Amino acid sequence: MPSLPFPRLAVPLTLVSVVALGEAACGGNSPDASQFFQDTKTDAGAGGGNGDGDAHDAGDTGDATGRPDGNPGVACASGLTNCTGVCVDLKTDPQNCGGCGAACASPPGGGQPACVAFQCTAKCDPGQHACSGTCTLNTSVATCGTSCIPCPSPTNGTATCNGTECGAACISGFHACGGSCASNTSVTSCGGSCTSCAAPAGGYATCDGTTCDFTCSSGYHRCGGTCASDTSVTACGASCLTCPPPPAFGNASCTSGACSFSCQLGYQKSGGTCVAATIPTLPLVATVGAKATGTFALDAGLTAPRVEFSDICPNATITTTVTPYQLVRVQNPSAQAATVSIWSSKAPIAGAVDIDTLIATYASPPATDAARMACSVGVNDACTDKTDPTECLGQWAGLTKAGGEGVTVPAGGSVYVYVTAYFGLGSGGTATGPYALTVRTESLN
Repeated sequence: MPSLPFPRLAVPLTLVSVVALGEAACGGNSPDASQFFQDTKTDAGAGGGNGDGDAHDAGDTGDATGRPDGNPGVACASGLTNCTGVCVDLKTDPQNCGGCGAACASPPGGGQPACVAFQCTAKCDPGQHACSGTCTLNTSVATCGTSCIPCPSPTNGTATCNGTECGAACISGFHACGGSCASNTSVTSCGGSCTSCAAPAGGYATCDGTTCDFTCSSGYHRCGGTCASDTSVTACGASCLTCPPPPAFGNASCTSGACSFSCQLGYQKSGGTCVAATIPTLPLVATVGAKATGTFALDAGLTAPRVEFSDICPNATITTTVTPYQLVRVQNPSAQAATVSIWSSKAPIAGAVDIDTLIATYASPPATDAARMACSVGVNDACTDKTDPTECLGQWAGLTKAGGEGVTVPAGGSVYVYVTAYFGLGSGGTATGPYALTVRTESLN
């Protein structure tokens, strides 16, 4: 191959360069070298840049430099946008909030416009906060503290705000408790307090408008800071004294605010002691239709907690009411079992009065409360049979065959009739005095 008329180049040439050089070597018309390389640089920047790799190479579309308005010359960092030649953050710039030229208006109520997350808001002055783009006072009851919710208007007062939380300005006789107005006399907010008054067992709280106190319920009396039972032997009466020990076969008691004692079942008072009680006897008449009547007495010296009148034997209960009582033995002298009716009535003696009584029967004298609850027939406070002129008159009680409560007395045996006053001693009702007990024989078997 013949040698070329120009030296070998150390780097590859483009086809255009080779052709140009060949034409020059052959004497043809072609641009000089400087013109050639200028054209080549222009072609390399045909995309709008200058081909030298600087920031302008991205062209004038604005995509790479963040120029949404097509302004050349400014390249913005990531997260910024070129707005009329200035790089701005559309997320936070109040003059370009969410878009170039979208300026936030000055907020009503004071403060400066602000942009947060592409949305216009307010940058409020100290003592204010933004509510729906408006600067409101922290002390406003409509937007208290940093809230945008109105304070509730309390009953018996008006709403207030201290710049942090809602409160209340109350009318006379009331005071603020939280956001409400509480009565000065309420036991749940006594005086200027917002805590409840305390009361001891057996009592209830009171408030005089300034301080808490308490009142004892019925059946209790005040002993210092407590309410003691009116029957308590450890705090008897207004003096709240402990009652002295009772005598043998006795139990200490407190009645009407005074210490006393009662004797155990089967015993009765004799001065300051308890002695065995005598049980009087009333023999029945062994003739059908015949009556036997005896006069007895309810004595304050023989008392015990009363058996409940509304109960039915043998499932009676014992009340806390201490009443005079008596056991009367009804004896059957015949060799036949007798069914009898028994009732109480006014004693046929001068000065006798009516006594509200209860009646029940036992097979043997009850010595314990458990035995008293296991009665045989009763407990009655009245009776339904009125055929006899003295039968169950007024407040008296009875057990009658006609009323389905006839009492069986075994042949040659006995039953024990429990007669007690309904009212306790000192209760205002008649509890002591003479009474008559009648036994009418209904049948012999």
